[in-house]
Amino acid sequence: MTTQKPDDGLDTILPDSDIEIRHETITVTEITFLQSLTLDPLIGPMIADMKTLFAEEADGETVSYQAMAAVFGKHADILLQMIAMTTGKPREWIESLSDADGQLLTMTFWTVNQGFFTRRLVIETMASSVQAEEHRQDGAMSLPH
Repeated sequence: MTTQKPDDGLDTILPDSDIEIRHETITVTEITFLQSLTLDPLIGPMIADMKTLFAEEADGETVSYQAMAAVFGKHADILLQMIAMTTGKPREWIESLSDADGQLLTMTFWTVNQGFFTRRLVIETMASSVQAEEHRQDGAMSLPH
């Protein structure tokens, strides 16, 4: 019989996470609705690259860390902005981290905020499917009978 701690579901509801970097506790928070309104116009290219990555690289459920890191690297500017936004730390502080601390912070950011990205990937995929279906229907309507 498996027992479950009473607060197991809280990680889903409140996914904020504390990590220690440079002897300081850093809280990585979930992107809020207001923050998402600021970010949505900026992250289109990152979401498009993630969509491509998940479509091409996914073996059903997982994408390699190296593939994800390549997307993060390509969009480092917006990634650093989002990490600064969700930690309250200045960008200069984040940029000065060691590789190990930077990787820890980035992986924690991804864990806490993967729902933010997943929602946008789902919306993007659905929009693409609707457009493809509309295009198919428009083509079928213009064919002579």
